Amino acid sequence: MQKKSDEERVFPLPNDPRLGSFTDVGEVSYLVSTMGIAMPAVPSGVPLHTWMVTSIHGTNIGIKGAVAAAKALTLTGMDILADPELRKQMKADFEKRREGFVYKPHIPEMIKEPVGLPDEMRHFGTILEMKESYIKTGGDDQRIEDSSK
Repeated sequence: MQKKSDEERVFPLPNDPRLGSFTDVGEVSYLVSTMGIAMPAVPSGVPLHTWMVTSIHGTNIGIKGAVAAAKALTLTGMDILADPELRKQMKADFEKRREGFVYKPHIPEMIKEPVGLPDEMRHFGTILEMKESYIKTGGDDQRIEDSSK
């Protein structure tokens, strides 16, 4: 029997799976349990976040991967909604993993809305007012202006 290469093998899930990547879910995952799924739709050795990977998403394998991921997430969501004991176990696991952790957002407290939000959509003043307030409090803009003098 011929031994399979790493590219042909399906590896078991690690006991404590951790993938190294960044997403917009990062901040949320400190506060509530989150889940994601990765499907094998990219050829081995192709670096992620490149035009080559982007071009794969519209191919048959990319679409099959997206549909399979959507199905897996949907079925998992249905299991979670239908099983109160599973939800209880998930919450206990999440709390155990967060034990002793204090979440500190990286965004200054005075920023209440996205920086690029148009003024007509803002509730806490204009972007100019926010910038002026930030400069007065000694934020990053103040350091930049001081270093250019």
